[in-house]
Amino acid sequence: MNADIFIDTNILVYAYDHTERSKHERAKRIVADVSLGKQNGVVSNQVLAEFTSIMTKKVEHPLSVPEVHLIVSEILKSAHWKKINYTAETVANAINTCRLFKTPFWDSLIQETMQEHAIQTILTEDKAFEKIPGIEAINPFK
Repeated sequence: MNADIFIDTNILVYAYDHTERSKHERAKRIVADVSLGKQNGVVSNQVLAEFTSIMTKKVEHPLSVPEVHLIVSEILKSAHWKKINYTAETVANAINTCRLFKTPFWDSLIQETMQEHAIQTILTEDKAFEKIPGIEAINPFK
């Protein structure tokens, strides 16, 4: 059985944003593999919130709120996507991680959420995760 792999916000965004075609195609395959049960994908409430904000406001061709709601709802209903959340203690730990490793707070929060759920691998193009011990950051676009 495949190990759980955390899917970062940028991967989800590329899967639905057509601006960068090669990244879009690769990210779309990753999301499809998880949706079909070929890969064990994990997202957090933070990633789903960031995805919603980015896809409705920050991409070149934003999606409507109902379109994004449908995408997020499908992930939430899917048995193939593992959904994890963070706690107040996770936030405190993320502040410490941010301070120790000089990483952005939101990346540190993802890392701490992953650690609390024993997930060690993240698909992302964000280099900040490479600074944090115990995380294997894989850039699927390289």
